[in-house]
Amino acid sequence: MVSASILPILIVIYQERLTIQEEAKVLNRLEEETQRYMTNSPKSVFINNDISVTTEEVRQGLMRFCSKWVGVNGREYEYCLLALK
Repeated sequence: MVSASILPILIVIYQERLTIQEEAKVLNRLEEETQRYMTNSPKSVFINNDISVTTEEVRQGLMRFCSKWVGVNGREYEYCLLALK
Protein backbone atom coordinates (compact mmCIF):
# COMPACT_ATOMS: atom_id res chain seq x y z
CA MET A 1 0.00 0.00 0.00
CA VAL A 2 2.75 2.44 0.93
CA SER A 3 4.83 1.58 -2.14
CA ALA A 4 1.88 2.40 -4.42
CA SER A 5 1.77 5.92 -3.03
CA ILE A 6 5.54 6.41 -3.15
CA LEU A 7 6.04 5.23 -6.74
CA PRO A 8 4.52 8.34 -8.41
CA ILE A 9 6.71 10.57 -6.25
CA LEU A 10 9.82 8.61 -7.21
CA ILE A 11 8.93 8.92 -10.90
CA VAL A 12 8.59 12.70 -10.60
CA ILE A 13 11.90 12.95 -8.75
CA TYR A 14 13.62 10.84 -11.41
CA GLN A 15 12.20 13.03 -14.21
CA GLU A 16 13.38 16.17 -12.44
CA ARG A 17 16.88 14.71 -12.06
CA LEU A 18 16.98 13.91 -15.78
CA THR A 19 15.82 17.43 -16.60
CA ILE A 20 18.60 18.91 -14.46
CA GLN A 21 21.09 16.79 -16.42
CA GLU A 22 19.57 18.07 -19.68
CA GLU A 23 19.92 21.66 -18.47
CA ALA A 24 23.59 21.11 -17.65
CA LYS A 25 24.25 19.69 -21.14
CA VAL A 26 22.46 22.60 -22.80
CA LEU A 27 24.31 25.21 -20.76
CA ASN A 28 27.61 23.51 -21.54
CA ARG A 29 26.80 23.51 -25.27
CA LEU A 30 25.79 27.19 -25.16
CA GLU A 31 29.05 28.08 -23.40
CA GLU A 32 31.03 26.15 -26.04
CA GLU A 33 29.26 28.02 -28.85
CA THR A 34 29.83 31.43 -27.26
CA GLN A 35 33.51 30.62 -26.66
CA ARG A 36 33.92 29.53 -30.28
CA TYR A 37 32.33 32.77 -31.45
CA MET A 38 34.50 34.96 -29.24
CA THR A 39 37.74 33.19 -30.21
CA ASN A 40 36.90 32.62 -33.90
CA SER A 41 37.46 28.88 -33.41
CA PRO A 42 36.11 26.37 -35.91
CA LYS A 43 33.25 24.10 -34.92
CA SER A 44 34.25 20.96 -33.07
CA VAL A 45 33.84 17.58 -34.73
CA PHE A 46 32.47 16.12 -31.49
CA ILE A 47 29.41 18.35 -31.14
CA ASN A 48 26.33 16.81 -29.57
CA ASN A 49 23.71 17.13 -32.31
CA ASP A 50 20.88 16.36 -29.89
CA ILE A 51 21.03 19.95 -28.67
CA SER A 52 20.05 22.64 -31.14
CA VAL A 53 21.46 26.13 -30.74
CA THR A 54 20.07 29.13 -32.60
CA THR A 55 22.08 32.28 -33.14
CA GLU A 56 20.86 35.81 -33.62
CA GLU A 57 22.87 38.97 -34.14
CA VAL A 58 21.58 41.49 -31.61
CA ARG A 59 23.79 44.29 -32.89
CA GLN A 60 27.23 44.71 -34.45
CA GLY A 61 29.50 42.13 -32.80
CA LEU A 62 26.92 40.99 -30.21
CA MET A 63 25.40 37.55 -30.75
CA ARG A 64 22.68 35.74 -28.82
CA PHE A 65 22.94 31.96 -28.58
CA CYS A 66 19.71 30.23 -27.50
CA SER A 67 18.48 26.71 -26.98
CA LYS A 68 14.84 25.80 -26.47
CA TRP A 69 13.51 22.35 -25.64
CA VAL A 70 10.88 20.37 -23.75
CA GLY A 71 12.40 18.61 -20.76
CA VAL A 72 11.83 15.06 -19.64
CA ASN A 73 9.45 16.50 -17.06
CA GLY A 74 7.25 17.92 -19.85
CA ARG A 75 7.99 21.60 -19.23
CA GLU A 76 9.40 23.97 -21.84
CA TYR A 77 12.83 25.51 -21.24
CA GLU A 78 14.83 28.19 -22.98
CA TYR A 79 18.32 29.42 -22.16
CA CYS A 80 20.21 32.17 -23.94
CA LEU A 81 23.75 33.50 -23.63
CA LEU A 82 25.18 36.67 -25.14
CA ALA A 83 28.67 36.94 -26.61
CA LEU A 84 30.51 40.10 -27.59
CA LYS A 85 33.37 39.84 -30.03
